[in-house]
Amino acid sequence: RDLGVAGLVLMAPIVMLLAPYRSAQADVGLKRSLENWLPTPASYLASPSHGHQYLRAWLTTTEFNQTASAWLFPGITVLLLTLVAVLWPSRQGGADWRARLRQQPAVLYFILLLVSVAMFLPPPASLWPTVYAWPGFNFIRVPSRFMILAMLALAVLAGVGFDRAFGGWRAKARGATALIVGALLLFEYASMPLAYVPYAVEVPAIDRWLDTLPRPFVVAEVPMPSSGDLGAYERHHTMAMLHATAHWQPTIHGYSGIRPALHERLYQELTAFPDATSLASLREVGVTHVVVHGEQYPADLRAEIEGRFLQFADDLRLEHADGDGRVFRILPKPPPRTP
Repeated sequence: RDLGVAGLVLMAPIVMLLAPYRSAQADVGLKRSLENWLPTPASYLASPSHGHQYLRAWLTTTEFNQTASAWLFPGITVLLLTLVAVLWPSRQGGADWRARLRQQPAVLYFILLLVSVAMFLPPPASLWPTVYAWPGFNFIRVPSRFMILAMLALAVLAGVGFDRAFGGWRAKARGATALIVGALLLFEYASMPLAYVPYAVEVPAIDRWLDTLPRPFVVAEVPMPSSGDLGAYERHHTMAMLHATAHWQPTIHGYSGIRPALHERLYQELTAFPDATSLASLREVGVTHVVVHGEQYPADLRAEIEGRFLQFADDLRLEHADGDGRVFRILPKPPPRTP
């Protein structure tokens, strides 16, 4: 009865997500292993904030951030208020423990905090080796991401702790104390300026032209770097994904830590496009248009590439050209010629 209609509605998206997640997991054979999942010990005290760095330098010469694999230190103010919430007796009474549990959210959130932190603690305290094989859990790359849930629990517990410590004060005194605690939180978490790198994406005109075509269509972009050059290989996929935002039609390119065997084979074949093998595979997966970025080919190979396009004129029809960019439509496979 506590769950109610609102609770069921909130749970519905989670249930709806389980089916496609499970399908994706089965399609690509994804199952995370139990290798290298523990955060480094320094991670539990690591933080990017100026306040924490100042306190760390005052207390120790150890540089936690240099060996940390995650920032897991939640903050001194929040931890103190959480202790108050856990240790300070509640003003809400009642003989029935179930009634007290319903009236005191601190109990629920303290349990949530313990379970979340136990996910990424080292064995034997860790829950992760036990639950990682449950449906949906082994889709998570690293269990330290449960710190997000732990921060939710800490936020609620900090509020409960403040209420138990200062809730009985006069309104003005309680308000002034809230401002002080808020200032302490700002001091602890301040980490300005935010680190960023200026970046702009200019979608080529040849990709924007695709937006004028009738829907639907499926796109591939070449030249495809060799998988041996991992940096260029990954950048090509992210570039093609961003180019697809000009028309929002399907593209065979994508960037992920998951690389199905079909994609690996297809991308390898695209390094030789156009040829009979790559054209057959593109037809097989439903690609209708190929965007050719001529400026990305090495200058000494462009004449050879032009000759190959002429060789497969029965398979590719030039639809549009803009500067060095061209769009070819993949034609249906021609019938075999009669001797």
